[in-house]
Amino acid sequence: MHVRDLAMRADRANGPPLVRMMDFTVTVEGHEVLRNVSFDVNPNECLALVGTPGCGKRLVLRCLAGVEEVPPRSTVSGRVELGLQGWPAPQFGWMTPRLARSTASPLEIVTDAARSGMIGTPVEGVAKARAQEALVACDLLDEIAITSSSGMLSELEHQRLSLACAMAENPEILLLDEPCSPLNASERTALARVIRRIGHSRSVVLTTSDLHFAVAAAHRIAFFSAGRLVEIGPSGRVASHPMDPDCAAFVAQAGR
Repeated sequence: MHVRDLAMRADRANGPPLVRMMDFTVTVEGHEVLRNVSFDVNPNECLALVGTPGCGKRLVLRCLAGVEEVPPRSTVSGRVELGLQGWPAPQFGWMTPRLARSTASPLEIVTDAARSGMIGTPVEGVAKARAQEALVACDLLDEIAITSSSGMLSELEHQRLSLACAMAENPEILLLDEPCSPLNASERTALARVIRRIGHSRSVVLTTSDLHFAVAAAHRIAFFSAGRLVEIGPSGRVASHPMDPDCAAFVAQAGR
């Protein structure tokens, strides 16, 4: 990461939340699909939005970044605040969940992603440096990054490649929608370690239905049930001593 980026991130780490969702409610044809959702995304943390399929966590992720189109006969209330206390609004980066495989090497693919994230005419040396940093951060070994085609990567390596592409665009907040869904248990553990480490240098918000993955990857868990945020706190505390009954039932089910 370049000196200017490091200095900006160091200053930002001591600043206010990057994003704040306040009393956010979405109603579709008279049915509340999200109800009074409020939480902050803090600098340099990984926040996991957790719950069963259909609980609203994916909609929250998309609304957070302002990319969800509200369907007809819908109403939205509340707000999403960016750039609190005079700070510039953060840039978001999406991890493509199923990046297309190709004959290009991971280094070539991630360098292309770095170019697309640069303002103005891309500087080739800067783009390649960002790509290399992202590949190292995602535990893709140098020999794999340079010589292998993406079509030869394992499922875990391919997910790391998708993550590296998102990182190379140099966003302040990474958004990951069900990043562990194609992986087995041991691969999920390995990916969680990478994501948690990344969360020490930039913010990450992810969705998952896998409590074990959330605890391993995230510093905090926000648990959703039927469109409501019913519990939020440090990952270890939420997983070991949940206070909400729906969250407690989810934790108990995950422990079986």
